[in-house]
Amino acid sequence: MPTDLCVDIGNTRLKWGRCPAGRVEEIAPLADEPAAWESQAARWSLSGNCRWAVASVHPERRDRFAAWVRARGGELLLIDSYRQLPMRVEVDVPGGVGIDRLLDALGSSSFRGESEPAVVVDAGTAVTVDAVAADGAFLGGYILPGLRLLADSPHRHTAKLPLVSDFSPAAPVPR
Repeated sequence: MPTDLCVDIGNTRLKWGRCPAGRVEEIAPLADEPAAWESQAARWSLSGNCRWAVASVHPERRDRFAAWVRARGGELLLIDSYRQLPMRVEVDVPGGVGIDRLLDALGSSSFRGESEPAVVVDAGTAVTVDAVAADGAFLGGYILPGLRLLADSPHRHTAKLPLVSDFSPAAPVPR
C-alpha cells in the first residue's frame, strides 16, 4: 500500500514521517497522546483519509494509535510481522525479533552497497546491534540497555549513586 505517513511507535517515543512521494521527507517526534496527534495532523494539513503505515514494539500504544487513525477515517497498514517484510530472517525464532530491528535491517539496504553486509546499530530505549548478510537477510544480533536505562540502574541499585538525567556534553558531572 502506498502511504502518506509512516509511524514508529517505540517504548519511549512516537515518530511520524511524512511521505508524499514514497519516501520520508519530514519527521515529527510526538507525545503519546491524541491531542499531540491532532495538532500535528493540523500542522501538516492532513485529511482524514490518509494512508498510514504503522510499526511498533509496544502493542498497547500501537492499538491506541490505530484506533485514532481509524476514527479519523484513515487507511491503516499495521506492520507487525516479519512475514510482511521482503527479507529473510535467519534466526531460530523469527517471530521473536522486534519489528523495529527488522525495519532497521531492511532500511540498511538504502545505505549499503549491493552484495555488501552491514552492521546496524539503533540507540533508543535499548541499543540494538544487528547483522545483515550481503544478500540482505537479517542474521540477528544483540540488545543492550540504552543510555537512560544504564544511567538509571546504578541509582536504583546502589545506596549513594545519583540519578544522571542530563546527557548533554556540557552537563556537569554529579559529585
